[in-house]
Amino acid sequence: MANGRAKHIVGMLLSNTLSATARRRRAGGGGAMSKSTKEAIARAFVELVGERGIDKLSVTDVISRCGMARQTFYYYFHDLDELTGWCIEQTFSDVVAQGERNCDPLATVELFVDRVAENRVLLNHLVLSPRRADVEHITARCLRTCFEQLVRVENPRPDLVGPALDTALSLYAYGITGLLFERCLQPDLDRAALAHQIVDIVYGAPGGRCI
Repeated sequence: MANGRAKHIVGMLLSNTLSATARRRRAGGGGAMSKSTKEAIARAFVELVGERGIDKLSVTDVISRCGMARQTFYYYFHDLDELTGWCIEQTFSDVVAQGERNCDPLATVELFVDRVAENRVLLNHLVLSPRRADVEHITARCLRTCFEQLVRVENPRPDLVGPALDTALSLYAYGITGLLFERCLQPDLDRAALAHQIVDIVYGAPGGRCI
């Protein structure tokens, strides 16, 4: 009985260790080689979405396109949903980084608009698929991070704090995400004009206070 219980505990510990290792791998814990492999998988995925759409796309299609083994895919991603999320996060990663380095509202919003417009084909397929809610959530989360940096660090509003500030940040993040997906999927979009309109609305007036 004691031996059986010990084996059970060892099995649970091993399972937890393997799960944690897999999470670290998918998070990119393998360094430059890990990131380059994930990027190769992501490029194949984006190409295929542009060619075929996403509804009938499979892991087999992706690994065939990038020439990798199935176990390599699952080494880094749990499934296509996780790959989709990673692609969206990478799309906006430099925007978030710039927002943290340079708290310039217009420059941050312009870059965000550019990223959505540049990935118009991919995002158009995603927002028309069952993955729309996830894509919008990830995009809004990235945009909210940018606004948090701008509002909390560079543009404080002493009269808007706690739950009220949290509500305002979510309102702008999700509202602007919806607007970006609607406008930026149009091929003839005037990106600069849209960025200026968003900043003017959020700040109340050119050069005004945020929110």
